[in-house]
Amino acid sequence: MAKSVIKLFRDPDCAARAADELKSKGFKEITVWVSDSDKAQKLGVKVTKDIESALAKVEGLNQEAIQYFSSAASVGAVLLGVSADESQINEAKAIMREVEFASLPNKFDMWSSSPGFPSAEKMSATNPLDAKMSGDFRKY
Repeated sequence: MAKSVIKLFRDPDCAARAADELKSKGFKEITVWVSDSDKAQKLGVKVTKDIESALAKVEGLNQEAIQYFSSAASVGAVLLGVSADESQINEAKAIMREVEFASLPNKFDMWSSSPGFPSAEKMSATNPLDAKMSGDFRKY
């Protein structure tokens, strides 16, 4: 029996990479829902005018999930859906998570560019709220 999994992506490039990766792994039933015409053109898909009705056709989605996904799409999110056998659905979920995770910025590189972070010996050196209190409230 086929099951479906849907993931929302904020970045259309990330959604496209996930769709390409799913296709390369042999997944055939891949659907993209997007309400923004620029993103639809970038992804090479048609704009879904009524996303809520389209999602209602996906088996296993309750009304709360449908409303969540349709509201996310209305503010620019791209929805990527995959239908597969139960044995493949976990692989599809993993592929979609890994593609999005790989696109996240490296936090260490971001933090190490801060002038105070590399030279701080402990957290209280970077946060004045953690410094020792003298008892004189006028200093704070």
